[in-house]
Amino acid sequence: MAMQLFAQESTIVPYISADKLPDLIKCLPAPPAFDSPEFSYDVLRYQWGKTQRMNPERAAIARRDAVWSYEALLAELNIPFGLTMSPTETPEIWKLLVTSMATTDPMRVAPKAYYHRLRPFEMYEEHLLSTETEAELSGEGSYPSGHTMRGWLASLILAEINPARADTIFARGWMYCESRVIEGAHWQSDIDATRVGASIGYSALQTSPEFRNQMEKAKKEFKTLYKMKKTLIVYFSATGNTKAAAQKLAKEFDADLYEIVPEQLYTDADLDWRDKNSRSTIEMKDKSSRPAIKGRCTNIADYDTVWIGFPVWWYTAPTIINTFIEAHDLSGKVLNVFATSGGSTVTGSYNDLKKAYPQYNWGEKRLMN
Repeated sequence: MAMQLFAQESTIVPYISADKLPDLIKCLPAPPAFDSPEFSYDVLRYQWGKTQRMNPERAAIARRDAVWSYEALLAELNIPFGLTMSPTETPEIWKLLVTSMATTDPMRVAPKAYYHRLRPFEMYEEHLLSTETEAELSGEGSYPSGHTMRGWLASLILAEINPARADTIFARGWMYCESRVIEGAHWQSDIDATRVGASIGYSALQTSPEFRNQMEKAKKEFKTLYKMKKTLIVYFSATGNTKAAAQKLAKEFDADLYEIVPEQLYTDADLDWRDKNSRSTIEMKDKSSRPAIKGRCTNIADYDTVWIGFPVWWYTAPTIINTFIEAHDLSGKVLNVFATSGGSTVTGSYNDLKKAYPQYNWGEKRLMN
């Protein structure tokens, strides 16, 4: 990884020279001792990480997060950030991120060599999730974590550029860092300390006039490009709760609204989930049910991002949502999901839609009660 580090950064002029950056050996505590409660927690988290590998979806995310490159990391943050980042599409944002990471990457070199902490997979003589990286990581200290340093720094920077999406950006950044535990490449205490280390690096960057100047360029670029992107909030609301959530989202994203209206409106009796013969119960029992809707969204081709919202019925999306999706061409768009529910999560509904329509680009999900 060290050779890749220098190969990636050889042509980048850092904002601050390495000798002027904070010394993480002095800033951060030493890794936990083997007989400490903190290390016992590390062991528990390592075992937790191995259980996460049995979840195919989470394991796939951890494998993607293991790829050591700027391109791979920023591709994972595109959806949370709200824009596709690349050297050609967002040159100012790209320059800011890559130069910032190249500037702070050296902060981890000295503590890695100083502590030379054995990685979990080496200690237990087990395999990493991404076995192809074992030879590269073997013998390289685990404290602090290079992936976490980059992932958390990138999250901090992107949240400053687009504060409206900070919660989503940090949630994905947290998951990115956590993937290193699932991989078996790092202890939990490596991750926890490195998030602080990345924050220290972010603080140091604020002292650079060049960084601040590039940050302003990145913010300006983001505002220009984001205004060009159009977002549509599509929703089905039987009682008014989802409509209120849709209006809130529309205000957040300066988006247009489109209501899915059933040809036959739902009555209170139709919505009685305790009645086995109610209309909603019958529809939800029949997975092929496609309740008719009034009209179509004739200008949906104009939008880059579409949020689809609904009340959770029987732990999933009402089948009228399938009617809408199948009546429109949603290719090339980012499809996000939001839902309202008295007790269910949005995860099951999101996964069901993603499984039913794998040809589409599914983005984030939100529960909005």
